[in-house]
Amino acid sequence: MGAGPYLSITQNDDLPQNRTGDGRVAGLVSVSASYRLTGRWLARVTWNRMVTRYDRDADIIEAGVGMRF
Repeated sequence: MGAGPYLSITQNDDLPQNRTGDGRVAGLVSVSASYRLTGRWLARVTWNRMVTRYDRDADIIEAGVGMRF
């Protein structure tokens, strides 16, 4: 389990050259679990929740297979 800041930047092509995109700081909370399939191979699932102060909260689920070496 982990938590920390998340910085998102929206880059727009129609902004003047001296301006940058819209940047926002949000919170990111993650929970991860893995299961050992064999001595070297494992499966992992991670759930990330991006928490904002406006209506753009997001859930991101990642899954994968890994090898220990």
